Amino acid sequence: MHKKATGNATAIAIPVVAAAFLSKNLYCVAIAESSTQEYELVQLHYSNTEPETQESIYKKGTYAIMVNKKGRIDRKDVFHAGLVEHARFEGTWEMPVIPASDLLPDKLLPFDHALSQNRFDHFVHFYIDDERFERIWRRPGDYLARLSKFKGCISPDFSLYRDLPLGMQLWNTYRGRALGYWLSVNGMDVIPNVRWSDERSYPFCFDGIQPEKPVAVGTHGCIQHREDRQYFLQGLEAMVERLHPSAVIVYGQAPDELFQPCLEAGIPIHQFDSRILTVHQREVQ
Repeated sequence: MHKKATGNATAIAIPVVAAAFLSKNLYCVAIAESSTQEYELVQLHYSNTEPETQESIYKKGTYAIMVNKKGRIDRKDVFHAGLVEHARFEGTWEMPVIPASDLLPDKLLPFDHALSQNRFDHFVHFYIDDERFERIWRRPGDYLARLSKFKGCISPDFSLYRDLPLGMQLWNTYRGRALGYWLSVNGMDVIPNVRWSDERSYPFCFDGIQPEKPVAVGTHGCIQHREDRQYFLQGLEAMVERLHPSAVIVYGQAPDELFQPCLEAGIPIHQFDSRILTVHQREVQ
């Protein structure tokens, strides 16, 4: 971490990507007012000059930020409440509202591949096994600098299996909204992911998503069997009625008979093949 003495304080150069009203090329020098073992409370002074290092990961506050020296959120914040600081909440279950982007993706890249591949013209998605992206929930600050290089992302897709207890479905929905909100206020273009299970999830699974904005859904592994297709169609109908999205990004197959509610409502569908389907098609060719 690059520091320089400023009277009795310490100056720390960090990149600003948290404030939506600032350019991604605008940086600040943070003047430390107080310090603990892991954090420093800082004042912000802005500059167009890129600092010598971008190692500091931070949590955005109103007029000051907490610079996390280890790239983690507060270890005492076991519920990660800091992710939704200053968020607006919606619904009975108070889901944080994701400030949705109108930018649509041209290409998608799974989160685990985004950590090693430099295809920054892609949107990052989380339509992969939960175990492959659980780490971003545990240590979100470790991945912010990397993800911020990409064109945008779809908010995390934590699983909502129909046989999961409803409390776990609520928690997974909340976690996806919390991370989506946090990524958005840290400068990323975020498209909210919508995931439902059965009708029990409808009272909360659409909360925290702005109506008449783009949304994303994943069908990979969710429409293979007749029963699964029926539950998916019912949820899609409920989603269209509730959110009236301006566009639907689909990761996986998007057969007309399942997406009839979108087609009838005149909602554009932007379909992207799953990685497995893409590999299979290459092998067949």
